[in-house]
Amino acid sequence: MGESAAPFGESDTRRPARKKIFELTTASPADFFTHISSRLVLSNVWVYSWWGNNSDRIGRVQVLGIGIGSLLLGILLTLTAPLPLIILGIGLVTIGMFTVQSVTPTHLGDLAPDDKPTLAVLYQTFFYFGGAMGTILPAVAWQYGKYTGVGMLAFGLVVLGVVPLALVLRRK
Repeated sequence: MGESAAPFGESDTRRPARKKIFELTTASPADFFTHISSRLVLSNVWVYSWWGNNSDRIGRVQVLGIGIGSLLLGILLTLTAPLPLIILGIGLVTIGMFTVQSVTPTHLGDLAPDDKPTLAVLYQTFFYFGGAMGTILPAVAWQYGKYTGVGMLAFGLVVLGVVPLALVLRRK
């Protein structure tokens, strides 16, 4: 008697208290993240179209550089402790992602104007393959390194993607 229906027959009194994250309640992080994410996604409708429209004037390579720089800085900021820096990091990652996505297809088309159908198929293949790996690799990174492992994986993948881009741009 007196035992709760906790999983595996454990008593609630035997469980250690969970550490609060940034002194938020259990529901707060999910609500907070949903609120921030929805604001960022809505603002990125503007970011996507602004960078896409201005990439002719500024230069596609420069816009890609800004987006990649934003991604890398954002990832690093999410690995810090102060909550405002983490929020800023999430924003920079989101803005960087939308910036790169808005310019990449057009830039690739500029690099191979006579082979756009093949280029489109390759781009879509790697885009969706990357998305699939984005569900598996972070889970493995989380298993071994929690959020720091996921952040370092993301940072490493962005850097890994920059190397071929730099090589292509160097030949140009």
